[in-house]
Amino acid sequence: MCIGFFCGLSTGLCCRRRRAPVKEDETREASKVRLDQGSAFLNDVFSSMWPQISGLVSQILRDEIEPSLQAVVPPGLSSIRFNEEKCHLGQTPLHFSRVKVRDDERHSAELGAFKCIRVVSDLVLDSDSEIELVVERLGAKMMDWFVKGNTALSATASRANLDEIPHLQGSLTSHLGHLVSSLRIPDLSGMLDMDLKIGVSHVKLRGRIVIELYHLVPKSPLVSGMRIYFANLPAVDLTMTGNLSNMLNADYVKNKVVDVVRSNIASHLILPQRICMPFSDDVDIIRMRTPRPEGMLRVAVLKLQGVTYQGHWYLEFSCGQDVFSSSTQQGQLQDDKFTDASILDLT
Repeated sequence: MCIGFFCGLSTGLCCRRRRAPVKEDETREASKVRLDQGSAFLNDVFSSMWPQISGLVSQILRDEIEPSLQAVVPPGLSSIRFNEEKCHLGQTPLHFSRVKVRDDERHSAELGAFKCIRVVSDLVLDSDSEIELVVERLGAKMMDWFVKGNTALSATASRANLDEIPHLQGSLTSHLGHLVSSLRIPDLSGMLDMDLKIGVSHVKLRGRIVIELYHLVPKSPLVSGMRIYFANLPAVDLTMTGNLSNMLNADYVKNKVVDVVRSNIASHLILPQRICMPFSDDVDIIRMRTPRPEGMLRVAVLKLQGVTYQGHWYLEFSCGQDVFSSSTQQGQLQDDKFTDASILDLT
């Protein structure tokens, strides 16, 4: 009995020792399952909340942004407003993928060492959103401005109705003909009653976002605050709409609009900028918004392939929302010609 027992125990131990090691593919698959589960949770939450988020954004645009616009535009444009039917984020919510969660240890003079939780995820927005601004009877306001600025036309207009003066209409058409044709308005009278509509739709955004639960504490709500930011500028695209869409979707104009959108994102959400939401009155919002730098980054260009240039040249490097440029050099730029001018120190 004893011999059989020890033999069985020995055999069991040997079997455990001889168990095949976990394959690397199995480890990757398990990691992928955890990532997919984290993504599914966030996607389910935002999918359920998206109608409310869209309604909140629409309310902010109409109740806060619209009065601010009306206060700063010239008097002739004070009728500017958001189109109620086209002021929403659409039905397609944000989509998260490749979610990673990890603990981070931070240090500060006030708190010493403390823990945070970082949630890093790919963020994709490919929405059917529509946001449109309307200026009522802009054509009539433009016509009034044009007539008042022309003495001869003003004198003529004071004696008769514009629609009854063919030569006046012809003169105005010669000045505004290109605008009338681009707007596809059959005649000038149609332009007088026209509402100017400018908007955006099908907004697309793709980047890697960081959501940081700041300073874990053993009391409700367990964290002192939350920080949200992008490490790098996300890719942005959109479609211009309205009765000037043909002109506004031209590459030059559209690129300028996209640059403005990216610049606003950079000024609020790209490191070192971040959105900070303290959950406790004890939080130092200044320290939370501008933590102590982790160190200094030195970037040096080591090699350049397939480029030769004769003249003035400089190197430009973007990090977060900042763009750094080296001093301007003159001469032949070759593959192997790099000096101290190609070294950038970033803090």
